[in-house]
Amino acid sequence: MEYDVIVVGGGLAGCAAALSAKRRLERVLLINDKPGATRMSTGMFDIDPDPAKPRAAEIPDNPSFEANLKALAIANPYHPYSALGGASARESFEDAIHFFMASLAAGGQQAEGGMDRHLLLIGNLGTMKRTRFALPGLAAGDIREPGAMRIAFVGFEGLNEFNAAFVAKSADAAAIRIFGRGFDKVESYEISLQGADGFSNMTPFQIAGLLDQPGYAEKLAEKINSFLPRGEYTHLALPAVMGIERAGDILAILSKALGMEAFEIATVQPSVPGDRLMRALQAALDKAGVETVSGRAAGFTASSGAISSITAELPYGAKQEFQTRGAILASGKFIGGGIKHGAQLQETLFDLPVFVKDKPVRNAVMMDLLTEKIVDRQQLFACGVRIDTSLRPLDEEGNPAFENLMCAGSIIGGYDPMFDRCGAGVSIITGALAGNYIG
Repeated sequence: MEYDVIVVGGGLAGCAAALSAKRRLERVLLINDKPGATRMSTGMFDIDPDPAKPRAAEIPDNPSFEANLKALAIANPYHPYSALGGASARESFEDAIHFFMASLAAGGQQAEGGMDRHLLLIGNLGTMKRTRFALPGLAAGDIREPGAMRIAFVGFEGLNEFNAAFVAKSADAAAIRIFGRGFDKVESYEISLQGADGFSNMTPFQIAGLLDQPGYAEKLAEKINSFLPRGEYTHLALPAVMGIERAGDILAILSKALGMEAFEIATVQPSVPGDRLMRALQAALDKAGVETVSGRAAGFTASSGAISSITAELPYGAKQEFQTRGAILASGKFIGGGIKHGAQLQETLFDLPVFVKDKPVRNAVMMDLLTEKIVDRQQLFACGVRIDTSLRPLDEEGNPAFENLMCAGSIIGGYDPMFDRCGAGVSIITGALAGNYIG
């Protein structure tokens, strides 16, 4: 049995690649042994940085995706967006984003936002974060006119990572700094949850599990309604623990019962929205008919410069070889295990050279790629494989390493997914494009 394509890695990039490839190809296999950075997701999708924006300037950032691509091509020609055509490829980039969001909706999570503007959302420290798309519970907290918003911030006893009083005060100060005025009204409350009494260190997942229970959201609404003055608030801000499987229903129940817009504020990682995202992606893969194998891609064979098979190391030590006509590498960087950082930097499956910009760093000492200041841009986190315009990885001479191998996501070098605020965008766009190009 031969597959049309095997995708290695089940994060945003791998899922986007598999779903995209499945539109054209009959047999698509995804091999993955860990969620990688996907489970670390806050539920917000950073698509593009704004390299033309001075670091000291406040948000809002440049709303134009095309303008950001043009500025990025000048500021960083090694960025994957620049390598794939920059502003001239804007339409294909946007098509890739829209395809992924439609796939996510098919899996049960209708992300909100758009490519022509930014959402402005409150973070768990009360800071403001701009993003193109977010899962619906978070997107409902988009800050447009703070002067028209009266927000009650509600935290839960035992959830120590979310301090409602601190977040409320910080968010109001951030609104004043950005918009010139704060919220019309802002108050904070902390309440106990039935079933969590006496627990001093609850995890977000434990609380989400309570809220998923039938009837629990209605009881929570009654409790909040007992101490919040009716009609005093327009919005109810809650930590992002409003269930895993029933988040939309829970927020709708609270909004209707309390007469205000209930929304979530992203908590620390790994987060409940990250778990929702993973479940939606798996549902989308199942619906599309993508075959999946839980295991680690541990070897391959190649003939005449083309990948012909990939071997997966399955649970309990078993191994299985899968024949294929093409492959997409979306194994991530350090969290996903795509790059090994021992005495040398090494791509772990195909032994592809690792680059910083256009320089191979196979024999580099890791400390040479780091500065002493943690706030600096670190070369180590921007390392990765180098690609051509078709997403094929290059060898040290600049030639395609394999004719039928493509790369997607943070395994690609030239950018820092976190520092450059575009990790989700690169994963989604390169994944969807790789799925389009393969075969």
